[in-house]
Formats: sequence, C-alpha cells, structure tokens
Amino acid sequence: MKISYKWLLDYLSKKIDINQVSERLTASGLEVSNIEHYSTLSSDLSGYVVGEIKSVQPHPNADKLKLTSVDIGERALSIVCGAPNVKEGQKVAVATIGSTVSVKDNPPFKIKKAKLRGEVSEGMLCSALELGVSDDNSGLIELDQSFENGMPISECFDNYTDQIIDIDLTPNRTDAMGHFGVARDLVATCFREKDISLIPPKKTNSIKNNASDVFSVEVNSKDCLRYSGVLITEVEVKPSDKWLKNRLKAIGLNPINNIVDATNYVMHELGQPLHAFDADHIQNGIIVRKAKPKESIVTLDGESRSLSKDDLLICDHQKPLCIAGVFGSVNSGVGPDTKNIFIESACFSPVSIRKTAKRLGLSTDASYRYERGCDPNGTMEVLQRVVTLILDSAGGHISSQWVDVYPKKAEKHKIRFSKHKYESLMGHSLTEQELLSIFKGLDIEVLESNQDQYQLEVPLYRADVIREVDVIEEVARIYGFDHITPPKVGRLFSATESKADIDLATERKITSFLRSRGFMQCMTNSLVNQDLQLTLKDSQEHHIKMQNPLSAELNVLRDTLVVSQLQTLQYNQNRNNKRAQFFEFGKTYKSTPEGFIEKKWLILSLSEHQSEHWNSDQRFDFYYLKATIEDLLDSFGIDYAFSKMESSDAFDAGIQIDQEKLSLGTLKKELQKKHDLTHPVYMAQIDFNWLVNNRRKAPKYQPISKFMSAERDLAILIDESIAFDTLKESISSLNIPILNAVSVFDVYTGKGVGANKKSYALRFTLSDHTQTLSEKQINGAMSKITKLLEDKFNAQLR
Repeated sequence: MKISYKWLLDYLSKKIDINQVSERLTASGLEVSNIEHYSTLSSDLSGYVVGEIKSVQPHPNADKLKLTSVDIGERALSIVCGAPNVKEGQKVAVATIGSTVSVKDNPPFKIKKAKLRGEVSEGMLCSALELGVSDDNSGLIELDQSFENGMPISECFDNYTDQIIDIDLTPNRTDAMGHFGVARDLVATCFREKDISLIPPKKTNSIKNNASDVFSVEVNSKDCLRYSGVLITEVEVKPSDKWLKNRLKAIGLNPINNIVDATNYVMHELGQPLHAFDADHIQNGIIVRKAKPKESIVTLDGESRSLSKDDLLICDHQKPLCIAGVFGSVNSGVGPDTKNIFIESACFSPVSIRKTAKRLGLSTDASYRYERGCDPNGTMEVLQRVVTLILDSAGGHISSQWVDVYPKKAEKHKIRFSKHKYESLMGHSLTEQELLSIFKGLDIEVLESNQDQYQLEVPLYRADVIREVDVIEEVARIYGFDHITPPKVGRLFSATESKADIDLATERKITSFLRSRGFMQCMTNSLVNQDLQLTLKDSQEHHIKMQNPLSAELNVLRDTLVVSQLQTLQYNQNRNNKRAQFFEFGKTYKSTPEGFIEKKWLILSLSEHQSEHWNSDQRFDFYYLKATIEDLLDSFGIDYAFSKMESSDAFDAGIQIDQEKLSLGTLKKELQKKHDLTHPVYMAQIDFNWLVNNRRKAPKYQPISKFMSAERDLAILIDESIAFDTLKESISSLNIPILNAVSVFDVYTGKGVGANKKSYALRFTLSDHTQTLSEKQINGAMSKITKLLEDKFNAQLR
C-alpha cells in the first residue's frame, strides 16, 4: 500500500524525518518495503535550461531541419532542430550537452555534441513530451518571455515532489488501510515523546443539515451491515483542485473529477470506501439486495458481467446500479453533466465481498478494504468528511436527511487485561504511565482499573484485537520489540524428546544425506490445479476444494506430491538445468467418509542424465535412485524387503515396500509427455512417519572380527516370477547365527534355462566373532539353505 509522506505529515503535530518514519513503522509491524521519490515532472531535468532562439537558418543538407543559434545566458549554442514551429524570438527548453533525455517507455539517452547531416549541434530543443510535462510532441514547448536565459527549467514549472512509502500491509491490519490509520500507529510509537500528537482530519461537526426530505433506502440483505448516505444537489462537476490532484497522483491514482476524487481521497485517508451515484439516474430510491437469477450488469470498464445469487447489489427499483463494495456500473456513475449526487458510505460483509470479487476476477481499492473488514461504526463520520470536501470543491446543497440504516449495531470489544500476564509473557515490566500512554495511542479506552487489572474497550476498526493476548501483542509492538531485553535465565531441557524434536532431527539427517548425494531440496505449494490432479486419477472423490481459491490454478489441496515434483522438474528443464535431482518433505490431504486425512511424505525425483565430468561415465537413473533409497534406509537401520509394484497411478513399473510405506518407479510416459519432459523421470515416495517410527537408535561400535569369514556360492534355477527379496526374506527367517549376508551377483534368462525360468547366482557370507568356522558348520548352514530353496521354491541346483 502506498502512503504519501507529505499527506502523512498532515496528521502529525511535529515533523518526523522520513527515515525515522520508516524505522518506526517497520518496527511496529507496518513493514516498509520501499521509499520512492515522486515528482510531477517525469524526467530528470538536470542540465535543462531556458534558451532564446536568436536566429533560424535553413539546413544546407536537409529540407526538414533548421540551424538555430540559441542564447542560454552565458553563451550561444548552435543546435540543429527539426520542430515545425521553431522561430526567432522564442523562449524554449534546451537540453544541454551531458543531460539525459527520457521519453516514456523509450530508453534514456545522453545529449552529446554531434554532427547532424554535416552541421554541428550542441544540444537539443525540447517538446513538452520530452520534458515530461505532457504528452504533446507536436513541436517545441514555448516558454513565457519573462523567464531569463540560462534559468534552470525545473524552476519554470510548478513541480510537486513527495516521498512515497510502500508498506507491505498484512491482512489483519484493517486499521492501517488509510493515511490517518498509519499516522495513528506512528504517533502511538512516539509515546515516549510528549511533544508529538495526532491531528485528526478536518472536523465535520460544523456541517448543518436542515433538509427535511427523506431519501428512500431499503436494505434487504444481512450482508449489508450498515448503509449511510446523503443527497447533494446542484453540484458543479469539474477538475479537482491542484492540491487534490497532486495527492492522488503521488499514490498512483488518476484524477477523474472533483466528486470521484473526493471519494477516493477520503478512502485513502480514512480507509473507508465510498461511492458517488448520479442521483438523476436513481429511480425511487436505493434497494440493497442479492442478485436475481440470470441478472447481469455492465460495469464501469464496459464489461457485461453475469451475476450470481450470492452477489450483493446496490439497485434502484428498476435496475442494478453497482456491485456492492466491488465495482460501479456505467448507468449510474458521475459524469460531466451530473448535477445531483447521492453519496454512499456503507459497511458490507467481508465474506460476501471476497466471494464476489474472486468469482468475477475483480480487485479494486474498495474490494481490497471491504474484504479485510471496515468499521461499521465509522460510516457516518466518513460520510460527513467527504461531504465537507465536496461542498468546498463542487458547491451544492445537502438536500436530504442523513440516511443511516443500521439493523444491528456492532458493539466494541471489551477485554480484561492483566499487567502481570503481560509481564509474564513478554519477560519485562512496564510502568503504569507507559501502559496508559500506549493504550491512548492505540485508541483503546480504559473503562476501569484495579491494581494490575484493566477493563478495556477496543475500537471496532481493530477487528483482530478480540482477546487479552491480542492486546498484549499490541502493547509489545508499540513499546518496541527492540526495547525488550530478554531475561537472563538458564535454558530448560526436557528429559524426553517430543515428536516434533524427533521429526526435526530426522528431517535434518535426511536432508544432509540427500544433499551429499547431489539432491536439492525444494518446497512447493500445497495448493494445486485440480486438472493436474486428475491427470493422475480420474476421480475427484478425495479432492479437498478451496471455497475461495486465490486463483483457478490453485483450487484444491494436493493429494499427492507427484504433481508438485513434475512442475518443479518442468520448471528446471525449461531453464536448461540438466542435472535435475530434487527432494521434498510435504503433506498430502484427502477427504474420506471418516473425515480428512493429512499425511507427511518424503519424495525424491530425478530426470535421467549422465555425469558431464571428464573422468566419470555414471548415469543418474532408476538404479541410482534405488541405491540412494537403500543407503538411506540402511542409515536408519530399517529392515526392508522390496516387492514388485502391482499397479500405480503415477508409475509404469517399479518396486515397493507395502504401497502405503514406500514406492519407487519410472514415471508413466503419458505424464512425462503431459509436462513436456524430454528425459525419463524416476520418483520415490516414502511415508515419513513410517520412516521415523521404524528407525533404530544410533548404531553401537562393534570391533572387526579377528576370525576370517567364509563365502559360498549357489547357482539355482527358479520360476521367473520369484523376486530375490522374497528368497532373501525366507532365508533370513531360518535365523542361522553365522549367516551374515546374502547377495545376488548374476541373473540369467534365455537359452538353456527353459521357459518362464531364470538362473540366480547367490553368494552367502558366513562368520563367527568367537571362533574360526569349521567346514562342518559351514556345510550345515548351507544344507539348511539348500533344503529351504528346494522345498519352498522348487529350486534346482545347477
């Protein structure tokens, strides 16, 4: 949100340096992201001076150019000019050598001494466009004859300058949606300085309203919390005064006319949106209602918009006049011929306005404020403020009684505050005078106090301050977190680790391990496009849809991390990152008949590539990812056995450890094509909680055995469908104490082994830490293994 420094100073009894303003606002929670210099002259006019054309001669080598001699006070310059209106005796703007010319969207350039068609030119004579004064580029801008030759051009124009403060306003700070609210916060931070106080906007209690006529307003929806307004007749619609135009331009608004500008000014002053209707286009009064079926409206931008039954409208007895709190219509706006106006100052339901604005894809200054919540108790004060400005600038008369429909008056929040509670939470103490000064600065009224207990009344424009802890936070931010000294106390340690501590330690260990393998961590949005979700699974049954999505691209909570990883891989491929290896800790969300399920996963993904190092031919593919997963599980001491993946929404083929625990595979070709990925993609998903719950404690030191180990090999013929992990798991179930490891070092299928058969070459490592194994012990162990393979798997020794 843009705040004018000059405008802000109107509400301060003492000027505060802009750097100090920035520091105080940021420290109090209104973070200043940028400060920009503003000037009504768009160009930097350093080096531009007034010149008088003393002579004009034809250019000998160009019909459309002229040779001029220009007096700039200290000397005369020879300048080649092509303007059609150049003539002797003119006072003109001269860009001298070294000055910079910037024309709208064109790149700036410096003036140099040059030859144009063979003649020397020592500067440039400027148009209004080149000065940044207007868009007129038809010829030279003619200056008043009273200006002295050599006078800086910047002194010839009424140049309004300002400093614009850009604040990153958080959604809860509805109180700071106008200049006065920001000033109130700024003055509150000055509670230690007694000579700075808040100056309110021009008082409005002097407005006299003797009108007896009643302007009809009917409110037929609970989404209109309060509706205030008044009729003003015989106004003169014209351009606004210069001071008002300058204020609006400085914060990025285009002045329209004195009526609309007054409503915009007060909105940016007090944070309350206003709307001006051409009263002659209102038939028999105002009706606030919901849209009818198939109703539409043509908004100020000329677009015809279809309305929903949930959209709140401001109507007369024949037609819609405005989408409440969002956008006006073409048939009720204030124009050059308007003579009578009705001013609206209302408060609408934030939820209703937000839904309408999001559905229609509209975001206006009014909807921005209404979506966050406005103070229903302030509509009349704001109305009287804008009426003051309109009567001053447009004349006219108040021709109706004040309209104020307030079906259910909102009450200020009453909160019990304990000074002791504040001190116990914040770790420092306040004097009573400091506390009362902060309350006063925040416009919080103390109804009663008893020792360290205070009964407070909080204004409604602070919609986020509803609990004692909220008041504590407000006091702390105004006091200044940088003024709070942490207490010197010893750190307390828990005898047992919490689940959060264990999860964090596990994440850190995994992160360190995967980074050592060349994987990069990414963090993606939990909100995704439903259409992308449906590329994995046709059913929408488990999707959790957002009621008010920020955009159509982010309309459901993800039920898999695969989509997020595919988008990350695609993003990197498009930027020529060939070594795309990523991992992410993230949650998925599903809706079931039993309720919502939220689950945490670890996912790894890589796009197949080969090492570009001159001394390495390593490929990063499925087997690299599998080896990484195996080493990761081994590092946690987890026993596991892979099985063939039966079916998957995301993978063509792969392996798994119970589909709900770990799955690893090759991405389906159609998904790869859908995301324009040029290389095969491999992914692994691991249930994070399964990983945490099955990890073993830190390994203990075990000395290397002094006795030699023995190895025995077996070549067996088995059915092709039997996986090695199945064999290994069965052999492990024999619980042979001297068997340390089982591995496969060769697999053969084809000629000589028969149909649907394969040959495995298995290696068994046996050892005993207490003695050298005898041949009898080794043969006994191998006999048990052989018998198991023959009996259970019908294996044949080769």
